[in-house]
Amino acid sequence: MKRLLLLLACSSVAAAQDLEVRIPTSPAAAQVYLNQGATTLDLQQTTDHPVRLQRSWFFDPAGNAVPRTLIFRLPDHEDAQLKVNWGNLDAQRPLTDEKGHAPELRPLTWMATLKDHPLGSSAGALVLLLAGAFAATRLRRRPKADGPDSHARRLHHQEQLAQTEAARRHAQEAELSARRAAQAAEQERAILSQKQQAIQEAAGKDPWIGTEIVSPRLGAYTPVKLIGRGGMGRVYLAQAVRPQPGSPPRLALKVAEQAADSVDHQRVISEGQLGMKLSHPSIVRCFDYVDQSDRVWLFLELVEGGQTLRSRLSTSGTPLRQLMPLVKPVAAGLHHLHGLGMVHRDIKPDNVLVSTDGQSKITDLGFAKNPQLQLTTSMEAFGTLAYVPPEQLTGTRDVGPPADQYAFGCMIYELVEGRLPFSFVNNESEYVMAHLSQPPNPMKRASPATAAVIARMLEKEPTKRYASMVEAWLALEASLAPAAP
Repeated sequence: MKRLLLLLACSSVAAAQDLEVRIPTSPAAAQVYLNQGATTLDLQQTTDHPVRLQRSWFFDPAGNAVPRTLIFRLPDHEDAQLKVNWGNLDAQRPLTDEKGHAPELRPLTWMATLKDHPLGSSAGALVLLLAGAFAATRLRRRPKADGPDSHARRLHHQEQLAQTEAARRHAQEAELSARRAAQAAEQERAILSQKQQAIQEAAGKDPWIGTEIVSPRLGAYTPVKLIGRGGMGRVYLAQAVRPQPGSPPRLALKVAEQAADSVDHQRVISEGQLGMKLSHPSIVRCFDYVDQSDRVWLFLELVEGGQTLRSRLSTSGTPLRQLMPLVKPVAAGLHHLHGLGMVHRDIKPDNVLVSTDGQSKITDLGFAKNPQLQLTTSMEAFGTLAYVPPEQLTGTRDVGPPADQYAFGCMIYELVEGRLPFSFVNNESEYVMAHLSQPPNPMKRASPATAAVIARMLEKEPTKRYASMVEAWLALEASLAPAAP
């Protein structure tokens, strides 16, 4: 049963990712947003059509169900919210609250109240006009039982009530507007302060700190701190300056500066294209990318904490049982990629980010195999030699999912043993020969069962490895079970 549950968790590709549900908000045609922790996603949908929801939004990297909140927005109305679990979604019946009521957006103005009323349409307005005329005629014909002074007093009292209600509504609107303006001003002051401090700390050494980079989808962001550097570019912590509705307040902004006609430039474009297509809790998301001829900006999901898997673990080795919660999301993310016809081709501890709450995410898709963008793949063009499988080195066959399994096996071996699986001495040719012809060194810190699983992942012939990442992961997990008496 345990194997079956894990198989289902890692096989999200095979299951439908989208589910269309009807949400009868009152009034209809509200914009729909999804609250995921600190991030609010603009779903670009309204409630007068079925709303498309993705299954991956409702599960954490470990495969556990997580409740989310749907937010509904309409001009001149207060937001309405609805707490949602994936298990409660049903395309065959409308989505309502626990009492079976539709989410209600309360109007903020008298005009919105009239608009929401059944008589607020043009036909309704005509009915009101005719009814008023009829009532006025009846009043003129009615015998004047009361004196003129009594009638005047009633009209005066009604006018006072209407003025009081109008004043109350005006005060509410003014208070809400002032509160929103104060919040916006405070946010603007905080961003300006961070921006000025970042520029002072950079002291002119970093040309991008404090500038504004504009994304058509997300709005303007400014880099405030350098948080990473690699062969394909630099990564900054960026703060929103003029965000679009639903944009994240902070993100990771990657800049890659290469010639516009270079292969590296095209690889960064490919990384942005792939990242925008992927929606999986174990893969760093790309919200947008901007191509500026000699450089490319990637607007990436910010992993709070941002430590690599390598920096989180001991260089002398870490027991496999302790590693499992951190590497299981990596296996699930790779399985998701493989189901979409993609291959990462550069899996290693440095390309797995771990957040402060222990969530692992695959990053750096610059060398990933993109079926829509085929690039030249020489030995120097992609991958990290310590983890590259034989078929990726020789280029004699199409590199497929078994290549990522090989690199995953090298990574697990290194994290458990505190050393790489092959004996490398001085130069790159020795790396190549080791992957092509040498068996991995015996494992000293793993059980024979675990060592056998990793050895199969590191088979030279791809067809001798496990059939999928799911099968490889189940075998690795089974190797930790106590031996039968």
